[in-house]
Amino acid sequence: METVRHRFAHSPTAFLGAGLLWMSFTVATEAAGPAPPLTAARLTPAENGQTVYDSTQNVTWLANANYAATQTFGVANINADGSMNYRSAVKWVEAMNAQKYLGHSDWTIPTTPKTDPSCEKTGPNANSFGFKCRNSTMGSLYYVSLGLSEPNTAVRMPAVTVGSFKNLQPYLYWSGTLNGHVGTVGGANKNGYSSFSFNSGYKGGNVAPNFLYVVPMIESGKLSAAAIPPGSTVYDPATKITWLADGDLAATETFGVAGINADGAMAETTAVKWLKAMNAFNGGKGYLGQTHWELPPTVETDSGCSGKNFGFQCSGSPLGQLYYGLLKKHPGEAVVDTPDTKLGAFHNIQPYLYWSCLGVAGQKTCDSAPAADNFEFSFSFGNGFQGTDVLENDLYVMVYYPGR
Repeated sequence: METVRHRFAHSPTAFLGAGLLWMSFTVATEAAGPAPPLTAARLTPAENGQTVYDSTQNVTWLANANYAATQTFGVANINADGSMNYRSAVKWVEAMNAQKYLGHSDWTIPTTPKTDPSCEKTGPNANSFGFKCRNSTMGSLYYVSLGLSEPNTAVRMPAVTVGSFKNLQPYLYWSGTLNGHVGTVGGANKNGYSSFSFNSGYKGGNVAPNFLYVVPMIESGKLSAAAIPPGSTVYDPATKITWLADGDLAATETFGVAGINADGAMAETTAVKWLKAMNAFNGGKGYLGQTHWELPPTVETDSGCSGKNFGFQCSGSPLGQLYYGLLKKHPGEAVVDTPDTKLGAFHNIQPYLYWSCLGVAGQKTCDSAPAADNFEFSFSFGNGFQGTDVLENDLYVMVYYPGR
C-alpha cells in the first residue's frame, strides 16, 4: 500500500482514490496449517518433477517458484535471493525463452485481469485488488489449486535468530505513520500507512486492511537492565531506541486482541489495538514492565532514499536504521532466507510478493500496457493479497507456459 503523490512498495495508488472507505474491509483469520495435497484434477506434476500442470487454468508452471535464485540466464540486477525489479523480470523471462528452457519459448510472467469480480475492492483506475482475487493466474493457484486462504502464508518461516533478534519475518512491517501525516496512527486514511520490507529493505506504503507484521519499540532510550529479562530487548545506540527482540511476538502473544493471524500478521487497525493491549498488560504494568511500546514512526523527509522519500536506502526512520544500520543489511537482502520448502509439487515458493502483469482473464501472455503508470500487478504468497507495485521494487518471479 501508499500516497497519491509517492509510489511505494505494494501500493494502492494504482487502485485507490480519495473516496475509498477502507475500514469496511474484512478478512478471514484462519489458522495457518500445512497446505492441502495436490489434487490430480487440478495440479499434476511432471515425472521429472520440473513442471506442474494446472488444469484449472490450462497452464504448466515451473515447479521451482524462485528459479532466478540459481539461474539468471545472464541477466543482470537479480539479487542473490532471486528477487528483481519488474524490468529485470521481463528480461529474465525473455532470456529464458531465448534459450528454450525445457524445450519451450513461451514462458511468461503470470497475468492479472484488470477487472476481477471475485476481488473485494476496485480502485479509480478500474483495477481490481485486495483479498479473494481468484481470476488471476497466481490468485487461482493460491486460492483454488493450492487451496490456501487469506491471510495465510504459503510457507511458514522457522524460528531464526538474526543478531540479537529472533523471529524477524522476511516480509513487510507496519510503521506507525500515515503516509504524508507523520505521527498519526489508527485512523482511516485513503493514502495508507508507511511500511518497510525486511525482505528487501524497501520503504513504501500499505493499505490499512492488509496483513503485515509488527516489531514494537520504545523511543525513550536504553532500559534498565535490572528490569528487563536478558535477551528480551535490543538497544540501538545510534538511534537510542530499544527494540523488542522478538520480531513476531504476536504469533505467540495476542494480549487478547482478535484478528491476528496464526503467523502474527495483522491489519494496521489491529496493530494499534495490539500495542495498546501490550502497554496495558499485567494490570497496567505493561509488557516487560514497560508501558511505552509503539509502532515505529516514519520521518516525512528521508534524503537517503533512492526515490523521493521512498524506495531503497531509506535509513532515516527507525525501521530503516534497524535494517541498514543495526542489522547491516543491503538493498535486496532478506533478513532471513526462506527454506526450500515443498508445497505439493512446487518448491522454493517465497512467502512474499511476486510480479504479475496486466492480462485479460484467460489470456496467457502479458498486455503491453501496465497496470498503471510505472506500476505493475503483484500477488503475495505471504497472505494472498493482490495489488500493484512500483516497477523499481524488488519482487520474486514464477513462470508458466500455456497448455500442457
